[in-house]
Amino acid sequence: MALPAPIEQFGKYQILERIARGGMAEIFKARMEGIGGFHRLYAIKRILPSLSTNREYIDMLVDEAKIAGLLSHANIVQILDLGEVKGQYYVAMELVDGPDLGQILERCRQRGITLPVPQAVFVLIEVLKGLEYAHKRQILRGNKPVPLNIVHRDVSPSNVLVSLQGEVKLTDFGIAKANVKALETLSGVIKGKFDYMSPEQASGEDVDPRTDLFAAGVLFYELLCGTHPFHQKSEIKTIEAIRQGEYTPPSAVNSVVDYPLEVIIDRALARDREARYATATEFKDALNRYAHDAGFIFTPATLAGFLKGLFPESAKLKRTPTITSLRDQETRPLPVGGGPLVEDDEDRSTDHSGKPPPFSGGRDDTITRTNLGPPLRPPAPPPPAARARATRPRAPGRAEARRAAAAPARARRSGGGRRHPEAQHRAPGVSARRASCRASRRASCGASCRGEAARRAPRRPTPGRAARAPAASPHPRRGAFRLL
Repeated sequence: MALPAPIEQFGKYQILERIARGGMAEIFKARMEGIGGFHRLYAIKRILPSLSTNREYIDMLVDEAKIAGLLSHANIVQILDLGEVKGQYYVAMELVDGPDLGQILERCRQRGITLPVPQAVFVLIEVLKGLEYAHKRQILRGNKPVPLNIVHRDVSPSNVLVSLQGEVKLTDFGIAKANVKALETLSGVIKGKFDYMSPEQASGEDVDPRTDLFAAGVLFYELLCGTHPFHQKSEIKTIEAIRQGEYTPPSAVNSVVDYPLEVIIDRALARDREARYATATEFKDALNRYAHDAGFIFTPATLAGFLKGLFPESAKLKRTPTITSLRDQETRPLPVGGGPLVEDDEDRSTDHSGKPPPFSGGRDDTITRTNLGPPLRPPAPPPPAARARATRPRAPGRAEARRAAAAPARARRSGGGRRHPEAQHRAPGVSARRASCRASRRASCGASCRGEAARRAPRRPTPGRAARAPAASPHPRRGAFRLL
């Protein structure tokens, strides 16, 4: 299944479809082609045409690319390109094939369920891994490590992407604060979503990494309970509830939340930043200990299975395009022998007659029968002289002659071919000679044990009778073997 035709040529990218649209920018699914059939899919984020001349939004987009371009982590969406086409600034990012947490929560509300505890714990641990890396990121300046002091300031469900393979990635560093920013945030200006601000952020105070941890706690509460802990009817009342730290305990909303998990949430949502977790590492370790004590064994594949059940339409639509998109991104080899390029076996289906193609080398083969030359011939039969030599009886060798000469001696040692009576009842796979030897040893050992017992038994002396001769050897066969 091929990708849809491009709707727009945007510089070196072919715009395929629009994924999302916000108040500042819109995101498209795009493709870039290279030599030799190379393809790769991207997510293009560009400023809306109505805001393309606004310098503030342009600087915000450039700052996002500058900050996220310094971050390379599995739980952070990678920034791959920054440019401008006909006065429109854009950022090219890796494409995450899946919904965001906002869409997942909305689907759970439609079904009247909440995210299970193992899934919620796993998602938040992955988010904290990305925050941990961003908070500790350093760069070298003058051969000295300098911390960037990055604070995301917008950790919310729409900025956490979850792929259909169970990957969790943090995105949108557009309003992040760092030392490398060209335009510093003015004091007293509030940036970020009101619902996920920390008390100090809502008050316009300085922020630090603990601000992101408060937002992560709000996100965790929403994943477990399905509702926002501070949401009110208006934004002003919501901000006031955040400043006061007033929310319903999660166990009162969802009875599945136990006491240890509620303690973790209460510490993350503490009004005083000094009472919260100091670092993302500390927050993540607390969740890891809880998951270990609860016996959770969770992997990205488990989350992927849950998403496929939650979004069955996406699983059906993405099953074939997922394979095709991976195939479209690979570099295909040129045909052998300088022949013309032909269609792949995956694209070359059966003809109108219903007959399969004459040659199919599998999904990854790109060379057809026309490039392989004439078919191979079967090997010729051997000549008559070779067949006569192969069927001629072979003369006995030296080893066979030695075995034949030693046969009489072996028969004499084994008793002239006579076998013990018990050898007739031998086990399957045991030769007659071996069974005869085993039976003889058993009889000999039984006689020897009885003779030994008789010899050691105390005897009373018989008056008027001469002393008896010493008993014979309890091992008669040992003497026989010594004679041989």
